[in-house]
Amino acid sequence: SLSLSLSLSLSLSLSLCQTNLCLSIRLIIAIMATYPLQLFVVTDICEEAMFKPGRLSTRFKLLKQVVFRCGLVLLAAGVAVAIPNFGLLIGLIGALGSSALQFIFPAMFHLRIFRDDFWVWKLLSVFYVAFGVVGGVLGTVQTVQQIVETYD
Repeated sequence: SLSLSLSLSLSLSLSLCQTNLCLSIRLIIAIMATYPLQLFVVTDICEEAMFKPGRLSTRFKLLKQVVFRCGLVLLAAGVAVAIPNFGLLIGLIGALGSSALQFIFPAMFHLRIFRDDFWVWKLLSVFYVAFGVVGGVLGTVQTVQQIVETYD
């Protein structure tokens, strides 16, 4: 009985360890695959501004692009290393930005563009704005409380 429970416990522990390792590897691959997508817009806008006529010369353009992109990655890695609890910063940015991008701005654009729309759609847009503001405020307050608790 003891050997059965010991072997069952050992095999269960090994399978959980392998599962966690597998999940960690998948997470690393997912981050490595999506990180360039997140930086694409930033690099595209910045490089377009850098290589306008009269700014940087286009000589060695590829080398300058690679150096700039490596600098952005190193800057992001430096921020992640310098901030001990990076998840709290991401939570704060998410609470502030996500509610605005997902609820507030689209509804405000709808109200501005479709002024003569049916009153029900206007009311729904106002509800989305209010929902986004309340959600953003609550998320920000909760994240700030977590930051205070962590560093208190």
